[in-house]
Amino acid sequence: MIYGETYYDIFISYRHKGGKQVAKRLHKWLSEEEGYLTFFDDESLREERWDKVLLKHVKRCRDFLLIVDKHIFDGIFDSHYSIEEDWVRKELSVALKQGDDVINIIPIILPKAKLPSNLPEDISEVCKWQWVQIKTQYDIYDMFKDIKQRLHSKPSQIKREYLNPIITPEEVMRQAKEYVMNDVLAA
Repeated sequence: MIYGETYYDIFISYRHKGGKQVAKRLHKWLSEEEGYLTFFDDESLREERWDKVLLKHVKRCRDFLLIVDKHIFDGIFDSHYSIEEDWVRKELSVALKQGDDVINIIPIILPKAKLPSNLPEDISEVCKWQWVQIKTQYDIYDMFKDIKQRLHSKPSQIKREYLNPIITPEEVMRQAKEYVMNDVLAA
């Protein structure tokens, strides 16, 4: 976070129809239980124009999680398909252009889903990334642990409750020291 702007560790990309529930669970687990700053559009987009800031957040994150449901790429092969309306494709394309030394991409394959081998050139490289397969709904939390092991990001050292989006760097340092002291005194 720099001068009121949040920088997320992890960006979760998904189709609202088909992947939203898993994305929401994953976001909640990563942010609330594990301490990562996770971009999840329903909670992370505030009063900004989402079409202006969404791709900016993809470029700034360290890990990009793609929730692959069974219909995520269906539209690409439709004759009425419009790339301008496909935000998942835009997000994935931008993430792939960052390069693997900048961003870590983890496709999360949901039950009955697969990555097609004939994807368009701008997103075809996603097939080369190591994915996590969720076979049943009962696997989900075990797979979350597997996802955590593959992340390049580290959990935030300052709890979310100490972060205020309109504070100076000096105030962040003061709060960090307070947080550390509270942990030391509690031990």
